[in-house]
Amino acid sequence: MGNSNGQQSLLVLDQNYAYQTLKTHPVFGEIKLYKHSETGRKIAIINKQIFESEQHNMKQETYLKRKSYDNINLLKVLGFQKLVANDLCSQIRYLSIQVEYYENTITQFKEKFTEKELYYLIFSLCDAMDYCKQNNNEITDLHPSKILVTDDGFVKLVDNIVALEAISNFHQVKYNDRQVEYLAPEQLELFSGLKNKINQEKANIFCLGLLLSQLITKQPVSDYYLEEFVNLNLLFKRLDQKFAQYSYSNSLYALLKEMLAHDPEERLSTKQVLAKKQYHHFVSNLDGDSVDFAEHHQPDSILQSPNSYYQEEQQVSYHRKKESILSIKATNEEFQIADSSLQKRIDLALAESNKLLDQLSVSSPVTKFQSRATINGIYDSVQNPLVQLTESRIKRLIENSEEAIEKSLIQSKTCM
Repeated sequence: MGNSNGQQSLLVLDQNYAYQTLKTHPVFGEIKLYKHSETGRKIAIINKQIFESEQHNMKQETYLKRKSYDNINLLKVLGFQKLVANDLCSQIRYLSIQVEYYENTITQFKEKFTEKELYYLIFSLCDAMDYCKQNNNEITDLHPSKILVTDDGFVKLVDNIVALEAISNFHQVKYNDRQVEYLAPEQLELFSGLKNKINQEKANIFCLGLLLSQLITKQPVSDYYLEEFVNLNLLFKRLDQKFAQYSYSNSLYALLKEMLAHDPEERLSTKQVLAKKQYHHFVSNLDGDSVDFAEHHQPDSILQSPNSYYQEEQQVSYHRKKESILSIKATNEEFQIADSSLQKRIDLALAESNKLLDQLSVSSPVTKFQSRATINGIYDSVQNPLVQLTESRIKRLIENSEEAIEKSLIQSKTCM
């Protein structure tokens, strides 16, 4: 490749840092990893190629400003250096950036989170997102892979500047770099052209709600995406079960509902979430010995103990028995399906699907899991006030399902 002007060693904090390995990281790309011989602290060197000299200067200014960030919830940039590599008749310019390095992402750190830890996550990540937005560096891809955790339990969010590529969550899915997940309902409408602009902050809050649901239920959020909508009914069914199992409070459940509101106009903003900070117990990090910030609360604002919810019969509980579909229809006329033939098609699709699932082999192009998720997801969603779909969109979904069933029947007959 030729030689390089500038030395990587200049980026290392001191001589106690020893080179460990070269590895490919899903967020940072190719990195060189160094480790402190005494403290065990790790740092990573990220190389970002710059193609134009003007862009190179702009990047230097960007990283100079980024290095000055002062927020405990953001991954820290420790230094950067301009490098030029001579390659035959050309020069390759790039910046070498030094950042803190932590192995664990939020989904790898621990199996079960206490309610106080979940509040810590909500407020810490909202604080980091708000800080970035104030510095014209709005987060556009809130994803578990970009939420790192230190060994002592502090959250570190990776922002657009530090990540190898500043690609939004929408474009990650659009370009098939990621399966359909961590997208707000209005972002899904960008695909169909129903929308051409969204409020990224509100989309981030929805994604944060999805993250909390994944940490609580241990189920991938990709399970909730069916065609052009998010099956919030299934999501909250799973949350109901876990809230009852872990005795999480109604207050946390209510906050999640506000974060996961289908309509972005009804969804909380980052500052609205942070405004709730004074009313809740939370801890200083995710370590078992972390400090409880209860001193921030007035006595009447401290959460009740979980067991008290079982004793209050008059209180509407998160784990109450779900109303029947007939009851929902009777009391919520605005959510009824006007076209009775459409309801018959839904019922028929559900019946035919379940019948078909018992006959299909594992090798069928439409697996049992996928078929059941698709049909039941549509059936649940059209009955669910949380997911309001137009009849035309419901019809398209049903048509797709009917087509899938027909193809599977043909396939199953061929295999017999």
